[in-house]
Amino acid sequence: MRIFLSGVSCVSKTTIDKQLAEEVDYKFFDLDCEVESYYGKPIELLQTEFVSMDAYRKKAAEVLERIIASNPDDYVSECREGYYWGLQNTYSVTNISEWQLLRCN
Repeated sequence: MRIFLSGVSCVSKTTIDKQLAEEVDYKFFDLDCEVESYYGKPIELLQTEFVSMDAYRKKAAEVLERIIASNPDDYVSECREGYYWGLQNTYSVTNISEWQLLRCN
């Protein structure tokens, strides 16, 4: 099962994700770290370079797509709402329903 914890910034998604992944013995992906690693730049600089938050989210969603495509096994990842909803156009409803989306407000 793929578990995504969704919510706005600064509500402890990453902290909860790490704890959940440890508890259920799943891999953990910190999406912010994955984005920074993929593009080789800090998120703040990437957000500036992509001009709008929508453009940044689309680029970050590409990294999430790579994680999803290359990791069919069980894992936990933080997933900002903009990334998740953008993926609905890429993945079928069948695949989306296999994911567990938890909301953190």
